[in-house]
Order: sequence, then C-alpha cells, then structure tokens
Amino acid sequence: MGRERVAASSASAAPASAERARRALADAPAASALSGCVDRASDARATRANEGARERRLTTRRRATTTRRRFGFGGYAGQVSLTARAASDASADAGEVDEDAARALRRCAQKSSTATKAKALRELRDALFVDAADEDSMEEVAKKVKTVAGVLGVSRAWARAYDKLAGDGDAGCRREAAALNGAIAVAAGKGLGKILKSTPIMCAWVRGMCDPSAEVREMAMVAFEKTFSTDARRAGALALAHEVILDDLIEALKRRGPQDMIFKEGSEAEQYARFELSARAALRAVTFTCERLSAFEGDESDAAASKFSYLLDELATLKTQIRGEYMVIRRDAYATLAAICKRAVDDEITPAWRDALRGQVPKIASTSFALISSETEPGAMRDMWELILGIATSHPDAWGAIDVEKTFMSGLRKHFKRGSYGAASVSSPSLLPLLAHLPPKALIERDADGRAMSGLVRVMDAVFAGWCFLSSSAVRSNEARDTLPAMREGVLYGVLKLAPLTDHAEECATHVLVDHVVDVWMREFLARGNGAALDLMCDVLNVLSTKPHAKTAVVEAWAKLGDITEAALDDPEKGEHANAMYARLFASGKFASSSQATAPFAKAVFAQAVDAPSKQTFERLATLVESLGVEPFDGAQRLMDFALADNAPQGSGAVVAAVLKHDASWWSAVLDDANAADELESSSRVRVVTEAIAATKSFGELKCPALDDLVRRCAKRSSDASCSQLLIAISQFFEPVSADVASDVFESLASSDLGDGASNARKALREWILIPPKEALSIPWSNAVGALFAHVLLESQHTVKCVIHEAESEGESEDEVEYDETKVGEVQRDWKAFECDAESNPVLSPALQAAFTTAIARTAAATAATQHPGESDLVLRLWAQMTARALRAFHVDDETFAKCIVDEMENNVDDDVTFHWLNAVARVLDWSSLLRAMDADRRKEFTVDALALAPSVNKAFAIALCGDAAMQTQIFVSLVNAVLEASPDDESAEDALLNFSRRARALDEAWIDNHADVVREFLDASSAKRDTCSNRLTRVIPWILPSDMSGGAHAERFIAELTREVIADIENRRRRLDGAKIRLVAACFSRADDLGETIVVHSIQDPACAPLVEVFRAIAKREAAEAAASAAAARFGDAGDSESRDGSSASDVGIAALTAAIIRRTAADFDSRDWGSIIGRLHAWTALRAKMAETYAENEAVDGDDGSQSAHAAATIVCLIDALPMELLEATDSSSGDLVPYAAHGSSMMTIAKALANASWPRERAEIVERLYRCVIITGTELRDVEEEDDDERRHRFWARCRDETRMWIRIADIACGGTPTKTSAWRAGVYVDAWDDAPCESIGALYQLLAMLPTLWFDVSAADDDEVLEALRRAAYGLLSNEALIQAAVVGLDAGIADVAKVEQALDAALAAADENDEADVGNFGTPAESAGLREDLATLLSSAGYEPRVAWLGWALLFRYVLALPIESSCRERLVNYTRETKAIPSLMRDIMRSMPLPESADVESEDDLPSSWRGVDWDNPASATQIYDPRFSFEVLMYAAALRALPASVRAFVSDMKPQRDAKRLEGATSATVSPTLIAAEFKAVSAMTFAGDGTGSLTVKPSIATREFLTTYEIDESSLELTVRLPNAYPLAPAELVCAKRVGISEARLRKWMLGISAILKHQNGAVAQALLQWQRNIDAEFAGVEPCPICYAVIHPVDHQKPRLRCRQCSNTFHATCLYTWFRTSSKSSCPLCVTPWGSSYR
Repeated sequence: MGRERVAASSASAAPASAERARRALADAPAASALSGCVDRASDARATRANEGARERRLTTRRRATTTRRRFGFGGYAGQVSLTARAASDASADAGEVDEDAARALRRCAQKSSTATKAKALRELRDALFVDAADEDSMEEVAKKVKTVAGVLGVSRAWARAYDKLAGDGDAGCRREAAALNGAIAVAAGKGLGKILKSTPIMCAWVRGMCDPSAEVREMAMVAFEKTFSTDARRAGALALAHEVILDDLIEALKRRGPQDMIFKEGSEAEQYARFELSARAALRAVTFTCERLSAFEGDESDAAASKFSYLLDELATLKTQIRGEYMVIRRDAYATLAAICKRAVDDEITPAWRDALRGQVPKIASTSFALISSETEPGAMRDMWELILGIATSHPDAWGAIDVEKTFMSGLRKHFKRGSYGAASVSSPSLLPLLAHLPPKALIERDADGRAMSGLVRVMDAVFAGWCFLSSSAVRSNEARDTLPAMREGVLYGVLKLAPLTDHAEECATHVLVDHVVDVWMREFLARGNGAALDLMCDVLNVLSTKPHAKTAVVEAWAKLGDITEAALDDPEKGEHANAMYARLFASGKFASSSQATAPFAKAVFAQAVDAPSKQTFERLATLVESLGVEPFDGAQRLMDFALADNAPQGSGAVVAAVLKHDASWWSAVLDDANAADELESSSRVRVVTEAIAATKSFGELKCPALDDLVRRCAKRSSDASCSQLLIAISQFFEPVSADVASDVFESLASSDLGDGASNARKALREWILIPPKEALSIPWSNAVGALFAHVLLESQHTVKCVIHEAESEGESEDEVEYDETKVGEVQRDWKAFECDAESNPVLSPALQAAFTTAIARTAAATAATQHPGESDLVLRLWAQMTARALRAFHVDDETFAKCIVDEMENNVDDDVTFHWLNAVARVLDWSSLLRAMDADRRKEFTVDALALAPSVNKAFAIALCGDAAMQTQIFVSLVNAVLEASPDDESAEDALLNFSRRARALDEAWIDNHADVVREFLDASSAKRDTCSNRLTRVIPWILPSDMSGGAHAERFIAELTREVIADIENRRRRLDGAKIRLVAACFSRADDLGETIVVHSIQDPACAPLVEVFRAIAKREAAEAAASAAAARFGDAGDSESRDGSSASDVGIAALTAAIIRRTAADFDSRDWGSIIGRLHAWTALRAKMAETYAENEAVDGDDGSQSAHAAATIVCLIDALPMELLEATDSSSGDLVPYAAHGSSMMTIAKALANASWPRERAEIVERLYRCVIITGTELRDVEEEDDDERRHRFWARCRDETRMWIRIADIACGGTPTKTSAWRAGVYVDAWDDAPCESIGALYQLLAMLPTLWFDVSAADDDEVLEALRRAAYGLLSNEALIQAAVVGLDAGIADVAKVEQALDAALAAADENDEADVGNFGTPAESAGLREDLATLLSSAGYEPRVAWLGWALLFRYVLALPIESSCRERLVNYTRETKAIPSLMRDIMRSMPLPESADVESEDDLPSSWRGVDWDNPASATQIYDPRFSFEVLMYAAALRALPASVRAFVSDMKPQRDAKRLEGATSATVSPTLIAAEFKAVSAMTFAGDGTGSLTVKPSIATREFLTTYEIDESSLELTVRLPNAYPLAPAELVCAKRVGISEARLRKWMLGISAILKHQNGAVAQALLQWQRNIDAEFAGVEPCPICYAVIHPVDHQKPRLRCRQCSNTFHATCLYTWFRTSSKSSCPLCVTPWGSSYR
C-alpha cells in the first residue's frame, strides 16, 4: 500500500512537475528533446498510475529473465551477455552501427582486463570522433563528432557498457569512461533526451559523480556540468530520474557483502573491491541526491523527498552499513547520516524535504546513539563522534527517542573505561560538548544510594579508569596524556555548570572534588608520579577556589591532599613526587589557597630531615623554606642549628641559602664558623658555604671580608674537593670577592700542580679562567691560562698518535700528517671544555686578548724549547695546531697570532729550535705571515740560516720565499754574496742557494731570466776562484743559468773565458788534465733537469754548444799525442811518466761529464772518430770494473780505484746513446747489427746513426753492456759466497761497497730494464760466468741470489741508501732474468747451466714421453710438482714464499708468467708449468695477496680507462710482466701481476674471482678488466685462431670462421654426412668471464652426443688455461679419437688430455681400464695411494 500511495502522489503531481521541469531545462543543450521527453513522461506516468503500472514495472525490473537489463550502483548485475544486445539495441534505435564502434563496445562489455578495456575505450572514441587525442578536453572531443546519428546509434549499448565500466576496479578505467560519457552526452545534442529516457545512463552518471576516487568524481562532475550548465538544470535532470536512481541505491545498499554481488568473477580481493566501490559510491550518492534535490522546488522534488524517506525506511536508516564489518563503509555511512541530519535543519530545503528528513531524525538518532557501545575501530571514531554530536547539537529533542541511561550512558562509560579504544585524541575533546548537550537530568540525579551528581561522577570515573588503563602501558602514554584535559573539563563543567542547577550545589562540589578528584584521582596520580596530572588537578582546585559554592569543598580538598602527601613521605618515591608537585605549585605562584596542604607537609618534611637527614630531604626542606618562610618551622634558629650541625649531609647549604633569603644576618655567622674550623672540620663547613652560594641568587648580599679570607684559604688548598667546589661556585661571578682576592686566586691556581691526579685544582682553574675578568686582572688571568695550556701540550705527547700518509709523488707535495687522539687526557678534557665555552663567549677586550695571546704564545714557545731540534718535528707540529686552535677559540686573528709567536720565539726559544718551531707554526698559518711579522734585519738573517738547512727540512719555507716576487730578488742576492764569501770547505751557503734555486725553478722555470745582472756579477767575481772553487761552481751553475745554452747576458763572457782556459790547459801536456775544470765546462752547458739520474736528450744539434766539442777534441788530440809518445817510448825502452790512477780517475769523470753533455745537447757534431774515441773509453772503463768484480768475488783486496765511477759513467753514456731517436738492431755472432734513425728528426739524426754505425756501435755496445752485466752476475756470486762463509766482516765490507756504488747499479738496472735489446750481452755474460772456474755459483743462481736478497740479514733497512741500492740490484737482476736470452734458464732447467738448459728440457720431455708409452713404468714416485715441471730450483724456492717478502715472490711469479706467455700453445714445457700451478694451488694464494692492495675503480660501471685509477692507464697489456713496466712508478705492481696471471692462467684466475668475497670487488675488477686487459686478449685470441691450422687425423674436419665485429667464432665439424655448427662468443670481460657456447645447427648428431660434446668443449673453455684456438683443436682431437674407438680416461672423461694432449695409455692389470699418465700421477699424489682409482687394486698388481 505504501508503494501505491507513493506512485499515486507522483502521478497526480505529474502535470505541474512536468511544467516546472520544462522551464528548468529550457536552456539545456538538448532543451527541445528534453521538453518532449517531459511531456511524454508525464502522460505515461499518469496512465501507469491509473492502471497500477508502476507496481508492474518495479516487479518487471526485478525479474531475472526480463529482456531489459538492470544496471545499478553495485556494477553490472545482468545475467545475459551484453554482446548480443549491443548491436541489436543500437540498430533498433538508429539503424546500422559502425562496425568499429560495435566491436569496441563488445570489448568494453566482455573483457576483464583493465588494459583491454582502456584500449577499447580509445577505439570507441576514435570510432565516434575524428582525430580525437588524449590531451583534448571533453568539449574539444565532442566538437569532433563524426555524426550525431552514430552517437545516438550506440547510446543504449554505451549506457549499459558505461554502467559496467563505472563499477570497474581500476580508477583509471572509470575515469576514461566518465570522460567518454561526457563527450557522448555533449555530442548527442538534441538526442540526449532520448538517451536519458531509454537508458539507465543517469544511474551510472551519478555513481561516477560519487566515486570514491577524486579523479573519477572530478571527471564525471565536469561531464555533468558541461552537459547541464546551471544548478537548476542539473537538479531538474536528477529530479526527473530520481525514481530509477533511488531504486538502484536501495538495491545496492541492501547487499551485505561481496557474496551478495551478482557479478562475482575475479579473486576474493577483487570481489571485495567491487563491493566496497559499490557501497561507498551508493552512500555518497545518497548524500549527493539529498543535497542536490532538497533545495529544488517542484513536484518531482517533492516526489523525490517521499522516495528518499522510503529509501531510509527500506534500509532501516542504513543499519546494515553502520553495523557492518567493513570500517571504510561504516565511516561513509556515518558521514551520510550526519549529512542528512544536518540537512534536516537547513533553512534552504523545501517543506516536503524538511518533513521527510525530520521524520527520519528520531530513527537515525536511535541507531546512531547506540554506536557509542558498538564502534571499536579507532579509524572510525572521528566520524562516529561527528554523527553523535551533530545529532545532539542540531536536534536536542532526539534524546527523547531513546532511554538515555540504558541506551547511551552505559555505552559512554564503557567507551571511556576501555581507553576510547585507542582513539583518546578524538574522544577526549568530544566529551565536553557531549556533556553540554546531554539532558542535565541524566547527569545530576542522585543514585540509589543517595550520592549527588551520580551520572556525571560515573562518567568521570570511567574516564579516570580509562586513564589508568592507558597509563599502565608505556606505548599508550600519549593517549593517556590526551585523556587528562577531558578529566579537567568534566570536573569544571560539573562543578561550575551542573552543580548550581541542583539545590545541593556544595554537596555536589564536595562529592566531586574531595571524594573523587583528590581522594581517588590525585592519590593515584601521586602513586604513579604523573606530574602533569597532578598539576592539572591543582589548577582545577585553584580555579574553583573563587567560586562561592565550591570554596568549602576546595578547602577540604586541599586538606585531604595534605594528608595524602604527608603520608606519601613514608615512601621515598611518592615523597619525591609530592615534593615536586609542591615545587611546581610554588613556582607558579598560585599556592595561596593550598596552605592547608603545604603547611602540614612542610612540618613533616622537617621532621623527616631531622630523623633521617639526607641530601634529598634537605633539598625538599630548602624548597619549602624558600617558599613558605621560617615561621612554619618555628623560626630560623632551629633551621640554622640543624643545617650547621657536624657532619651535616649534602644539601644543608641549600637550607642555609633559603634561610638567608628571609634573614640575611645569618651569613656572617656561617662564614665565621667556616674560617674558625680546623683543617679536619673545614671541609664540611666549606661545603655548606659552597652550597649556600650555589643556591643564592643575589651575590651582592654575600660580599664581605670573611668571605675573602675563606676564598684565599681555599685557593691555597685547591686540590681539596670542597675548596675546589667553593672556588667554582665563586667563579660564576666575581662580585662576591674583591679584585685582590681574585688576583691571589689566579696566582695560587697557576702555581699549583695541574697534571694528572690534580683534577680538583684544574676544574677550579678552568672555571675561574672561563669567564674573562675585568682588565685589571688580565695579567694574573692570562698567566693562569698559560699554566693550564702548558700541561695540555705536555700531556698530548702521551695521548695523541701520529699517522703519516706518504705522498704519491716526490714532487712538491709532502707527506700528510694526521694526528689521532687515542685517548682524551684529563687535562685535555678540561682544556677542550674551556675552548668550547670560549667560542660561544663574546670577543675579549683588547687588553684581555693581548694578555691571553701573549700567555699562550709564551707558553708554547717555552714548551717547544724543551724539545730536541729536528727529532721532535711531529710533536712541534701538533703543538702548533693546538696553539692555533686555542688562539682562534678566543677570536685572535692570524696577524696577531703570527706577531706574538715571532716575538716570543726571539725571547724564549734557542736558535737551534727557532726554525723548527716556526716551521711547525707555518704549517698552520703560513710562512708569509711569519716573515711579515719580523723586522727587516731579523728576516734577512733568519732566511739565510733557514735555507742552509737540508731541503727536506726547509721545503715549505723555500717555497714561500720563492713565491713572493718582492722578496725573491733580495734573498737571491743575499745568497749569492754568501756563496762568494764562504770558505772552500763551507758548503752551507751553496746548499742554501741550491735549495732556493730548486724551489724557485719549480715555481717558475724562467725565474732566473729576471736576475741576469746578479748572475753575471756572481760569475765575474768567481772567475778568479775557478781553480779553488770549481766543484762549487759545478754544482751551482746549472741552476742559475738561463735555458739559452750560450749563457746570454748571464754568463756568455764567463763561458768563453773558461773554455779558452781549459783548452789551453789541455794542450799543455806538461800539466795533468784538470777533471774539475772539464766538469765545470760541462756544467756550463747543463741545466737543472740534466742533474741527478735522469736520462734526457734535449737536442740533436745546438750551435751554442760548439765549445763542448772543441774541448772534447782537444782532449782526444792530446790523448792521441800521448799514446804516440808512449808507443815511441816503449819502442825505445823508456816507459816514461804515467799519471796516477787517482788522477786518471778524476779526469775520466770530467771527460764522462763532458761526453754526456755533448750527447744531451749536440750529438750530431760528433763524427765517427769522436764516437770511436768514446767507445774506446767505454771499453776501458767497463773492462776495469769487470776485472775488479772478479777480484772482489775471489775475496782479494783492491788498491786504489776499482773503476766504479768510470763504470757508472760508461753506463750513463750507454743510456744516453740509447735515448737518441733511433732503433738499434742488436749485433749477434752472425750479424754486426744496425742503427735505424727516426725520419722525423731529419738529416742530423741520420748523421749520428751513420757515424755510430761506422764506429761499429751495435757490436761494441754488446761487448760493453756484457761487461756491465758481468758485474751484476759476479756480484751475485760474491753474495752467495759471503752467505755460505757467514763472515760478518766480509758481509759488511760487501754491503758498504754496494752502497758506495749505488749510482752505478741504478744505471746498469736502467739498461737491463730498458727498451733497447741486450739479448746478446745477457747471453754472453751468463755463459761467461757459468764458464768461470772461480765462480762460487752459476749465473742464474747468482741473479736469484740478488733478487731474493733478505735485507734484514744484512743491514739496517731504515737507511734510505740501503733501500735504494737494494732496489737497484733487484731491478738489475730481474731485468737480466726476464731477458729473452735468459728467461728459459731462469724458469726451467732444474740446476743446469744456461747453455745446457735446452738439452735438459729435451731430455725431460723424452723421459715423460717414454713413461707415458710404458705402462710398466713405476708411477709410485714422480717427485715434487716442481721437479715434474722441470722448474728451476731457485725459482721453486722463491715461489714457495717461505721467508721472502710477498713482492719478491711476485717477481718470481712474473718470470714464470712471462715465460709461459712466450711459449707456443702446444709446448710441452708450457703444459708442465701450467700443471705445476694447478697441483700446487698457488694461484688463489697469490691472487689474495694481490687483491689486498690492488687499486680498483669506485664502481663496476667502467666504460674506458678514464674511469679507472691512474695505475691502470697506459699499460702495454701484451707484455705486463716486462721489466720496463714492472719497475715503472706510474703503474701498479699488483695490476701488472693480475694482468700477467690472467693472460698466462685465465682459468685459474677466473675460478678465483668467481668465488671472491665481497662480490662487489669482483664486479669492480670485472669492469676494470673489460676496459683494459680484455680487448688486448680478445684480439690475441682472434689472431691465434686465424693462424691455427685445424688438421685432424682424417676422421673429421673442423673449420673456424672468426668474426671480430661480434667477437664470435663459428666452428663447423663435419664427419661423413653429419655436421655440427657451434658458436663460441667471447664476452666483454673475457677471459675473466668464460666464453659462451651455443649450438647453431646440427645434422645427424644425436641429442645425447650433442650434449656430451657441448659439455666437453664447455669444460675445456672454462676450466683449461689454454686459448680458444687450443680448446677448439683439443675438442677436434677428442671427437676424432672417439670416432676412432679410443675410450676416454675414467678420471677426466676426455680422450685427449687437456694439458699434455696424450691419449689414455696406462692400463690397470686387474680391471683393464686405461688412464692418462698425468691424471694417474695426480691421483696418486693427491690420494697418497698407488692404487687403481676404479678397482682399488695396487697399481701393477693382478689377482686374475
């Protein structure tokens, strides 16, 4: 009946409603269509009303078998496919539908994939609109419609598809559907009315506008607003469709869960998502419909109001939703009901809606108020409270719909008692507004026992119970804190507002405040120590104390609180809480009304302090005395007697201070008592005074003579703890004492012991110096600061560790020194605190800052003077840093810092320490600042003395001087004059000049050009001293001459005169050759970069150097004449005079220097005769040293010159000739060699090459270098002899001689490790020593003796010279051992001589081959792996690493790798050496050592060498173990060793890296390898494969086609009619990453055989240390042998052994299985058995 009435009323109102709707929609885009629609709708509705058609229509809609589909807010609810209906509906409406549009509609309706539906929407858009783009707006798309008829044709199918899409689980899909719907609606134009009439599209549209997703809502709303341009039109459209909309809402909201949804496909989560979307959209739509229609006037709106009321009745005011299990839906339901209730009191709604909504409020209230006991989800609490408070505030009469006590109050108490279910932050603020809108009767009525205000009290007790529950858990403490305001507001509301409503207000206040707030709540607060809660309730009492009806209750409450707190003193913890509460109360100043509580408590505290004195009770008592005065304690006398009693505990001074606040006359008595006490009693008395001072706020009242006397007394006893504490208390402000007393205190503290163990005095001093005093006390204050700082400096020597980081190069950079504080000393801790406090203080006054700076500088200088100069530089640098930090902490600028340091240095530091201390300070400031702080005379004297020191000492100083242009000239002149004035034996002045020049040149190579006049005057003045000062000038001149070889304005005249003089002396045969002057000539044509051990050829021909050639030829002419005279004299029997060897040696050195200068500058001026003269000298010099080497090795004494200087000169000249731009083809026994000049250097270089060739330089060089190499090898034999004799005296003689010859060994090592070939020389030198009868050992052993020399057995390695000579000898030894001529003998040959190694190798190969052929051979003992490999004994010992430095052992491995790489792939020797590394398992250990220090890139992403550390760049990866690279400082030894190992043994290195930890390092190593080593190795692989001939035994054929572009080898194996194609691909990081194998094609090869072959070649490629070419060849042989019927070895499963390429030949006599000899030997060695691996029968036995 209800439904019939609704229908009838709707029908009767239809004409008027239709008229209003027509007017509202008159201006809509489809106005005419809608008008007709409205007319027809009104007529049809009236007819249906008369005939009861509405009931039938509603019934028909619910039928499952109807042909008209239903669409609701729950999504598509149909049971028949949309596909069949889409086309038929469209065709029925507008003829044929576009095929693309129909197909897109079917996909929208059918498909479940979100991506598919999104694509279908785009296809539908493209089918209906022309060139519509994604970025086009809705209006732009609508304007591009192809035809309106097309849009109308798909309207019905689209409405159904959109209804389903609006319920899709993907928000993006829903948004696109909403956008397309808007475009279709706008494009439909006048046809929109037909669409609205014939389709349920408005349901889906409303659902879209109420979608939970904001972007979907926005898009649907935009579409709605674009279609209907005004609010009236929009409301009219909704009113017209209200029945179908509200019917669908009812249907959607009756579903209780996903199980009630008709559309149930998808997972459980997807089903729930669709249900949630449906419910939430429906709930939002209820609100939306109510808000949009309630203000729209008209019959349709009134009908909608009735229908809306019917909806709420049908849904029982959303009871299903608000009681459901889904919180998100409950929250939306709460919001919906709240919006309905709020809308019910809105003045803008129509009367019909007002009646409908207000009629539902009681029902909503009944349902909503019950939520207080049912809702437990914290996330829904805010919405629940908004609903309840919204009803209570807007509809006060709603409480009449329920029994407040039974239905609501019990639930409210339960809610708060449970701690608001985790939502205290929401519920607590809601309590006061709820209480304010509850019926007062429910709160103020008495209970059954007659207790007043029982309703409110029970609610507040529930809130208190909730607080107790929450505060019991630490994690819920925040919620407990949120509950406290609710308790305060509830009490205040009850006493202030509710109590006056009763006739017993005072009784209500007393009951609430005394019986509950104080007796229950505050008692519990006190027990739990919750100060915030206590303070809050105290504030409540203070607020209520002014209210007349509550005064009596407040007084009783305070009294009750006093009783509680007095009792709490029995518990220390509760007593502390009570005391803290009163302290806060006193601090607030609101304790006037609390005297009833505080007075009893104060007396109880005093009684407790008397009975059980403690620091805690004294502090409580002091607080009370200060706040309440002395009256509650029976006067001050009693308190003072108690506080000053003997052995009073700590805190008694605070009581004294509290008494003094009320009666200051007691202060003198206290001080007199302390001064009169003896030493034993004074500590306690002083402590009381200290505590009183610390607790006193007004220091002016404390100042008196008695206090001055006490402070002086304590300053003298500052080590006592009580005295120190008094001084610290006084230090906070100086007002309590006079200036004289403060000065005495500073002096006493400065003179006291401040070191370890004197912490009391230090603490007092720190506090006194912390606050800068007045300027009158600046001196004593600064002295005290200096005294403390001195102890800080001295203590740092024991608490700071120095860490030195060596410089990467030997250039201008120096070692970085880092100071690590291992522990913080006591003095340092106090000083750091002082510095930190000082940094935050304001800047000192000028007088105080000057005194402080002077004190710190004086202290630092005086402390530095205690150190030994030169040996404590690191300590001085540390102290300089500490001094700078101290001064900067007090804002002292660097200029003042430098001035004070210089002044105090002159006054307090000895001359020996001056430079070292200033040098340390200069590292903090800079030398320029220090020099500017000196006066002119002092600066000049200091700089000359400082530059005379060693360059390593004054390096920074010299750089600073040279960098100052104004000072540079002045210093240079001073140094030049000092050199002229110095005596011949005094080298300090020239050392200073050289040091200065070296630094000046490093900063500016052309610096000397600005000092031509100074240089010229110096040389002119030196001309007269050439005879006596030649050596000095030789040292100085290369540094002060310009780059122009003529000398220019600086020295042109000097050089000309010197040349004439020297030539004249040479031509006078009666005078000996003056080697010093010849060296001076050479020095005039040398520059700084020619000095030292550098080998540089600057020019091929320089006309300015012609004087050098003149001098050289004058010497040659003289020597020729002397030789002729000597020959004639010998012919006639007259030996003639001969120069002594010493004189000859001196001239040889001069001639060598001259020769070297000519080769560096103008070698093209030499003709063949000149070169012949040089070669003759080289022969003579090297022959002498080689002869002397044999003499030394025979342990015979050598008188006079042993030729080491001449040999060094010869080696230097050889290196210089090698540095000329030409290639040398080494002479051999069958060839005289050749010289090929570089064409880029023109005819001058051709001239040099021809002249050297005419002088037979290649052959002569071989002999000269041979003698130099002999010196090295013979020295090794001598070392072996010295070790065997174990003669310490001879050992020291040997090493002293080696150290003196360091320069010679360095130059020979340069030749051995250089790029010019010396194969012939090395071979001849080795064979010579092998054949020398008196040699203690053969050549290779001698070289290994030098290579593996242990320095700790010989000398003190701390000496730099020792390190240098050791490195030179090792470098020469490695250069010779790695020489192409000796590398075989260095690695293999057991102990054979060089000439016999090849024979030994042949014999070893033959013996192993015979053993393989003979299955009867004894395999029980095959020797060690080294013996099996034929390894050189010395190398095997070195590779064991026992007793050797790791890097020395690495040199042995470098030799092994170098030789392995030099051997052919199929060499049997290579196979033996590879097997040796495998059996010894030495590669993993070697790689671990290498990886510990190898530089790696920061990340694995390496594209080129530029992304790598510098030591990876520029390496020749084809020859990483060459001596040239091993000893190149630019490269890393570890990187080179890794590259050599990777090239020689790729599989072993690959296996190690694959297991390396951490893998991050392995990735970085792989990245570095792919960018550096791999390209070279991959190119080598392709070269090897291209050169390889894959010739088998005729069984099958193998062809290999390399492709460099793809890094692939296409291999094809063919046999008979079968074939197999494999692709071998080399990865970027090959061979660190294994080669990849892929089967490209197979014909006639079974799957099993293919798998076997693939495994075989994969194993060869991955696990063998050969190249790809070798692996492919081995694979071919294995297949050929398999087809020939040879059984594989049971150990390695291969036919051809991967190392020695032999077939299985050793047969077991018992089981008849055959094995590879190598596999069997390895089995015996690793298992320690000599039995068959299969049948375990002893090898060679048979039990058949």
